[in-house]
Amino acid sequence: MKVLMVSAECNPFAKVGGLADVVGALPKALEKLNVSVEIILPFYHKIQTGPWKLASHPDVPHLTLGAPFEGIFPVFRTTFPGSSIPVTFIGHPDYFDRPGIYDDPKTGEGYPDQALRWIFFSQAVRAYVLALKERPDILHVHDNHVGLVPAYVRHGRLPLRTVFHIHNLAYQGNYDFKYFPYLRLPLEWVRPGQPLEYYGKLSFMKSGILFSDKVVTVSPTYAKEVTSDPEFGMGMEGVLQSRGKDFVGILNGIDEDEWNPVTDPLLPFHYNVADPSGKARVKSALLEAFGLPQAGRAPLLGMVTRLADQKGLDLVAEAFPEMMKLGVKMVMLGTGQLQYHEIFTKFQKEYPQAFGLKLAFDNRIAHMIEGGADMFLMPSHFEPCGLNQMYSLRYGTVPLVRATGGLADTVHRVSEDGGTGTGFVFYDKSAGALLDELKRSLALFNQGNLWSGIMRRGMEEDFSWTASARKCKELYSSLL
Repeated sequence: MKVLMVSAECNPFAKVGGLADVVGALPKALEKLNVSVEIILPFYHKIQTGPWKLASHPDVPHLTLGAPFEGIFPVFRTTFPGSSIPVTFIGHPDYFDRPGIYDDPKTGEGYPDQALRWIFFSQAVRAYVLALKERPDILHVHDNHVGLVPAYVRHGRLPLRTVFHIHNLAYQGNYDFKYFPYLRLPLEWVRPGQPLEYYGKLSFMKSGILFSDKVVTVSPTYAKEVTSDPEFGMGMEGVLQSRGKDFVGILNGIDEDEWNPVTDPLLPFHYNVADPSGKARVKSALLEAFGLPQAGRAPLLGMVTRLADQKGLDLVAEAFPEMMKLGVKMVMLGTGQLQYHEIFTKFQKEYPQAFGLKLAFDNRIAHMIEGGADMFLMPSHFEPCGLNQMYSLRYGTVPLVRATGGLADTVHRVSEDGGTGTGFVFYDKSAGALLDELKRSLALFNQGNLWSGIMRRGMEEDFSWTASARKCKELYSSLL
């Protein structure tokens, strides 16, 4: 069984968010199940300057495309670190030889030719598959950027099966109809109600949903939410309902090689479930990194997040003064909407002894927060899957989450007596509900033995990719 993973991101080559983590981890788990996997990505500038050894593709050194992207485009290959998985890159000097993946770092704005970039890449993937001597059995296509790939498979009647993987329905890839001539697809497909049309726009997400043989999303609860509630479905709930049993939720896993408190090279100290004493030393180092005084027994809350409405930052901002009155300390790492930069910068100035803020992306600090915080806060309005709550559980950092999407699937609410459960869960989308659950967690935090039991149960949970990869392999087999 041969699978070609098609994506705009893959860790460690090109990462913006969780999509990269999934595409970087799932193939390794599939390889262990004897599935032959290849990954294909755009040849971004960042990849060109990376530490990996690149060479021209041995079988397809370049692609020749006709109109509208007429030209000859290079194809490079390397091997995924620590595996035998081939990774292929398709270059375009105008579309991908840029400093950012989606956004211009100088302005923070998305590239204005975004639609053309993904139309080109989707057509290039089709040309690449046709040029191969031995074609894959399955194209596993990730998110809206490459949602046109299944349409090209259908239009060309290629003998391949396709799986479309939705990571976040909020990002749909809806573009102006002026880009239709670049698609080279049938006109009837863009008429009202047809697979490429979405409220007067071209929709790459809708294309992926309707032209694929199977559609997957990143957790069972999110699969239910997006088909039953317009708030989560964001206009696509009817489209997803039309797929019936061909739409399923498979929970993401985590890369246990990268996220392991026993071996994590980004932690200053290590620990395990049998001897978690090193965690207190990581906490001390984390406070020092943020310039905060040592906390003693004061609980330390951590957040590594995109500063955006989706992540519940409005709830945190509203609850923040009351949270500080509870005697907690808190550290936050991330970037995002300017309003939250301003709000939390103001809080940092008001509570300099209790709140540390870094408006940046810093992988070392992210790992230290997972390892050093006592609790990890994820009050998301919606969360298709989420990975940080699983990292937190593995690191003995008890998550406090809102019950939505993958958070509901992975965090089991601690009982009132603290004897069962792995984290703290609230349900209402309100600052009051967040505060109430935080107060409940603090009451148990002060009971050392109970808290140690909560930590231990979380650290013993299995969130490896093994189970998820097995379900993906079963899905592929059902198509063959």
